Amino acid sequence: MRNKTEQVRISNSAPIPEIYQKIVLAIDIMHVNDIPLLITISRNIQFGSAQALHNETYKSMYIALQKIIKIYSHHGFTISHILGDGQFEKMDTSKIWEGVTLNIVTNNEHVPEVECYIRTIKERTRSVYNSLPFKNFPNRLRVEILYAQVFRLNVFPSENGISKLRSPHNIVTGSGIEYNLHCKLECGSYVQTHENHSTNMEP
Repeated sequence: MRNKTEQVRISNSAPIPEIYQKIVLAIDIMHVNDIPLLITISRNIQFGSAQALHNETYKSMYIALQKIIKIYSHHGFTISHILGDGQFEKMDTSKIWEGVTLNIVTNNEHVPEVECYIRTIKERTRSVYNSLPFKNFPNRLRVEILYAQVFRLNVFPSENGISKLRSPHNIVTGSGIEYNLHCKLECGSYVQTHENHSTNMEP
């Protein structure tokens, strides 16, 4: 009689080497139909983010940067440096996050990691945009299409990342994705939804 062998279990949350727990974050502003978005990508891990801004004031940028830094901090990572071009030169690091060093590239130069990432996002967003049958796109839909591309880039292992098996999303958050929740519908699909309502006159 054969003995039952134990299944080999592959961990999706293996510990990250300490060298990668200190994050260098590249940032830039991109525009979609005059909507400014703060784009960030971490060196090595290659975890990207996009946040629509109300305007291009430093106050809006501080708030957006704090949101993404909180995500890293919540999962045990530390932002050590932020790399940006001249438009971020006068930012006050004490208003961003304690212990962060802001490095600004020289005049007329750009941070290559985030510039390349923005080109990739734009290419994917244009591809989806032109595949949809709509004649008019509300600004919110344009932004959500872009968010969807950033999400998809994060959930597959990056060629330039620290792991060929784990995605940037999994490395940073420790969680994976679910087909029924994240992959069942294509961007722009028509769906029928039910929303709970009451007997009052609210819309």
